[in-house]
Amino acid sequence: MICVSIASNRVNELNNKIKKALNSGASFIEIRVDYLNNINKNSLSYLKQFTNISIPIIFTLRKYSEGGIKDIDEEFRLKLINELINLSPSYIDLEYSIGKKEILDLIRKCRSKNVKIILSYHNFNQTFSEEKILSLIKSMQEFDVDILKLIFMAQNIFDNNKIFNVYKNLNKNNYEIVMFCMGKYGIISRLLSPFYGAKFTFASLDIATAPGQISIKDMQMIYEILKLY
Repeated sequence: MICVSIASNRVNELNNKIKKALNSGASFIEIRVDYLNNINKNSLSYLKQFTNISIPIIFTLRKYSEGGIKDIDEEFRLKLINELINLSPSYIDLEYSIGKKEILDLIRKCRSKNVKIILSYHNFNQTFSEEKILSLIKSMQEFDVDILKLIFMAQNIFDNNKIFNVYKNLNKNNYEIVMFCMGKYGIISRLLSPFYGAKFTFASLDIATAPGQISIKDMQMIYEILKLY
């Protein structure tokens, strides 16, 4: 299961990119709204047309401290996220670091609009120990969401083993999970996480939206080679 993350600075480019992602065999599509040049109510309304495509679509207005492109005032960003929820995408991505009250308010809004929730955590510096990752997952489980997403930076190739071991020790209960490592050392877990139980992994269409992200074309080629063995 591959989610293609689409980055574009102009809304009128999105239509062609989404068509390419669909033709490439994507199972999910993420639109990285923070890449748009002008982010306002009018530009967001343009995204409504993509909420009825044939596969689930995720709207992500990523927080700057967790890899977003723009350093948007947080109060304004949360207002924009509310506007995105009003468009009724399949999923909205919310950072765990937003804060408890804000998350609960957004969850209520999502449920009223039948929008599923990805609660995400990104660490661009390190990969936690297995115990600390499991503790973080337990804390995130406090919220009524559909997918937990935990992404870390691999400092070495062995950090991938931490991710795989956590998958083996997960006690899942009414949620799905997406978890892997970023960076050049994290490509192994990025590729193999679906085999360990991830809901999906991420690939790019043409612009990588995270360190170590490879194209869907390359990812599918690698999966075809793995099938042979």
